[in-house]
Amino acid sequence: MALRYEFLMHGILAVAALHLSTLQTARKTELLQAAMRLENVAIPSFRRLLSSNNSENIRAVFAFAGFVVPYMLAMSGSHDSSNCIPSLDNKHPHWFHSLRGLIMLLVRTQDDLAQGPLSPLLTKCAPTDYGRNPEDIHFVRIQKLLQSTTLSSGSDEKDLAACLGALDGLRRIAASICSQCNTALKVAPLYAWPGTVSQHFLELLHQRKPETLVILAHYCVLLKRVNSCWYFEGVGEKLLGAIDKELSEDWKHWIEWPLKQPIK
Repeated sequence: MALRYEFLMHGILAVAALHLSTLQTARKTELLQAAMRLENVAIPSFRRLLSSNNSENIRAVFAFAGFVVPYMLAMSGSHDSSNCIPSLDNKHPHWFHSLRGLIMLLVRTQDDLAQGPLSPLLTKCAPTDYGRNPEDIHFVRIQKLLQSTTLSSGSDEKDLAACLGALDGLRRIAASICSQCNTALKVAPLYAWPGTVSQHFLELLHQRKPETLVILAHYCVLLKRVNSCWYFEGVGEKLLGAIDKELSEDWKHWIEWPLKQPIK
């Protein structure tokens, strides 16, 4: 597929250059610059084909979008730590938004993708039982927090629903990966959560609502557990540190458990 679509080849090579930069540290600057050049060459064609909404090209478009995610995650380490939390004001696009865009693209194009070489990626998972996760008690604690805050008042019913929905999705993902030993099998579910939260939750997150930051901190626990995956290295820890700085003292005790969880 990449031999037919030059922009996809450039996207693959950009990620390859980033990966190589983690192995050949003496060439890191050179390889980072090469990755950025390749990505910048690819983006215009990707955007053009994405907006054309042509089913003939959608598989290459989706494949490229899939490579954008590790590119954004790996590049996030070179950006200012103040931009760690997703925001509309970021100078650089945030990997959280890239993940969200990927999942939304998957939902929109899954019928076309199911007829091509990417169909194995569309395997449906069985419903997840929260009880499979021995750490679900920590997520239940956050659920009780949400129901006891000002969000539970009638005027904030929409905010509460958005936060509870995001937490429910996170609990399902945590339960689905709790028994996985293979890091690669843990990564795929982590991709899904940003794409499952509602637009309203995302707006609250952009506003730095403390409830959303607490939920995001618990997502960081899962990110820290795939730290051995080269493009996730440092991502969870860095984001969690930014959340810790953003929250007031009144809220910090709600992220004590995420902060104590080790990097794996």
